[in-house]
Amino acid sequence: MKRTFLFLFLLVISACGGGGGGGVVPNQPPVINVSPGGVWSGLDSNGSDIVALVTETGRFHFINEDLSQGSGVLTVSNGNQISGSFQLVTQLGFTFVDGTTSANCTFSGTVTERQTTTATVDCTTTLGLQSRVTATLAYEALYDRDSSLALVSGNYQGLQEVMNVAGDGTMFSQDPGTGCVVNGQIAVINAAFNAYDVEFMYSNCLGQAAILSGSSFVGLALLDNTVAPEQLGIAATGDVAGVFVSIVQIMDRL
Repeated sequence: MKRTFLFLFLLVISACGGGGGGGVVPNQPPVINVSPGGVWSGLDSNGSDIVALVTETGRFHFINEDLSQGSGVLTVSNGNQISGSFQLVTQLGFTFVDGTTSANCTFSGTVTERQTTTATVDCTTTLGLQSRVTATLAYEALYDRDSSLALVSGNYQGLQEVMNVAGDGTMFSQDPGTGCVVNGQIAVINAAFNAYDVEFMYSNCLGQAAILSGSSFVGLALLDNTVAPEQLGIAATGDVAGVFVSIVQIMDRL
């Protein structure tokens, strides 16, 4: 047994390059990236309110208090470092200070899972106006609520229209003022968290709203049961007559 042990020991030493002083470097544990998922809220360095919904995979939509909206997919690396790029767009009929309606943006920062997110955001509008803001956002426990089609189905009151969400996630509404018909679909992303995938299209719009007909929107939604009545919030972006715009809807459950 002694000779066998010695033989094995010599094999190990030989494989490691002999008995020199280098030694064996132990394997390092893999870096585990934290989850960026959450409903996040706070202020940027200009004092503007920000609300963001981020899924477990990093897909996000965030809304500024002027209802401009950014959307994209962020990356988590080195444990808690976040980065990404997105297009920031205004709501229909509004512009940034230089008259443009969109800006290309990049950001980087850190996330403490289910606690805080900080980021520095650099944007350049299509006319070249540059801006930089920092933001610190706090985690909202609302994200911890389960999601399901059974929970989200029902009727919701918009500004004039009533939105119906059927048991299979089908969405339908018609605005009596503009004639606009909305058909769409809402779907569960991860049943353990309060985030829904949503897409919808406008048709039959009349008058000044006619520009919306044929426009499709894609975004995220959540159910807010911290208020009464419960609210369905939707943040989505889409192309209207060649212009990428933001739509934000907050509707009371009936």
